[in-house]
Amino acid sequence: MTPVQILPIPEALQRYSILPLPANRADYDGCPVLILSLFTVHYTNICHYRHQPGRLGSGYKLSGILADMKKIAIISSSIRRGRKSHRVALWFRQYLEGNNLAEAEILDLAEYNFPLFEERLKLQEDPLPQAVEFAGRIRSADGVIIVTPEYNGGYPASLKNAVDLLTDEWRRKPVAISTVSDGPFGGTQVITSLQFSLWKIGAWTVPAMFPVLRVDEAFDEEGLPADPDAMSKRAARFTGELLICIGAREAIDK
Repeated sequence: MTPVQILPIPEALQRYSILPLPANRADYDGCPVLILSLFTVHYTNICHYRHQPGRLGSGYKLSGILADMKKIAIISSSIRRGRKSHRVALWFRQYLEGNNLAEAEILDLAEYNFPLFEERLKLQEDPLPQAVEFAGRIRSADGVIIVTPEYNGGYPASLKNAVDLLTDEWRRKPVAISTVSDGPFGGTQVITSLQFSLWKIGAWTVPAMFPVLRVDEAFDEEGLPADPDAMSKRAARFTGELLICIGAREAIDK
């Protein structure tokens, strides 16, 4: 019978050259474990590894867990006239592709212009072509970044519409959430309700957050940040956790 090893996640990841072990053990004491039998992952919760902000930019190695370039779908949630959260979606595409981290495409809900939700896509007798196309892009993506503004303490109806439209496409799909606002809190009130909805349909939400406050000052209309270095450091940790979760899912599915 093959012996089974039970290791704290950071030690296991370091052993298999996925990321360096934190110098301070307190960074990961009490975190979930990674169970391995030979080089096969049977169970993991890599997504919930606690590390310090900025560590991804200072030496994470994803080569051990990611075999090839991944495909990330970026959902730009707002359909509002004069929207500004779309700038953040543009930035993530530029960041991921510019650093050769993933292939990235923006799924703009303003362009899809879905009608008000009546039934899940898989139960519709005559689904709209754009709904079928959207579902296919989510299904084929290795992971998803949702960029959403905060409207009156919640996320927009356009996003709820798109989330409820799909079913199997969301299950075990790694999803990272970036919230955006004009004010000083970066849309963080959205996180709880959106994460709960995604959890209910079986998506894997990444614990790292990417709130953007005062978006009008942080990004221009082309998605270029006012402080590229600071934004890149934050994006490294955020997108890095998403890529680690993608690798964890791939390991489980083998």
